[in-house]
Amino acid sequence: MKKFGMLTAMTCTATLTLAAAGCKRDETPAPVAVPTVATEQPAAAPAELPPGHPPMGGAATETAGQPAMPAGHPPIGAVAPAPVPGAPATADLAFEAPTEWQAKPARSMLWKVFGAPKAEGDADDAEVTISSLAANIPLNANVERWCGQFELEGGKPCAEAAKIRDLTGTAFPSKVVEIAGGLKSSSMTGPAGAVKAGWRMIVVEVTMPGKAWYLKMTGPAKTVAKWQDAYLKAASAIK
Repeated sequence: MKKFGMLTAMTCTATLTLAAAGCKRDETPAPVAVPTVATEQPAAAPAELPPGHPPMGGAATETAGQPAMPAGHPPIGAVAPAPVPGAPATADLAFEAPTEWQAKPARSMLWKVFGAPKAEGDADDAEVTISSLAANIPLNANVERWCGQFELEGGKPCAEAAKIRDLTGTAFPSKVVEIAGGLKSSSMTGPAGAVKAGWRMIVVEVTMPGKAWYLKMTGPAKTVAKWQDAYLKAASAIK
């Protein structure tokens, strides 16, 4: 009986153990949620547009959707550019050059350009230019700049070398500035490094309401002296 009881007990224990194990094997663990991370996809390459085609999408530009303009035509709808100092209106100045002077093509910042024929013995003609700047530029600042274009006679400072006086009999306040010496190289006078000895510059500043005009005669001293009276007479007649 004892053996039977012990055997029965052992059998029951084994049965319970197997049952418990079976229960554990049958249990299915709950799935663990794994967070998904969105990956950045590369942007599709834009289609290649024909040459001159306006950009597709994005910020609008002032030329988008507009036909091609002729060379030099301002963009349609664009804001007008600010006035460029020194770009005068041709109707603002009445100037009559001596008939002997030769009109030349205007250059950047210059309204009129003339050639005054050279005097006998001089190698170059004198050049007369007309330009305009804002009226609030002090004359002394311009005189310093003009002096910088010369090797001044006797090595004098500009304040001593430049002669400034009033031009009388004019419709507008006018000043005459005279500078002499060796004119340094420029596009007008020759190759870089060259200095034109014995040259003069006479500038007439004409102050009109809202702007100032500058007439400048530059050339060999003898040629400038030849045309000085006619030049100042034409400047004093400006209306």
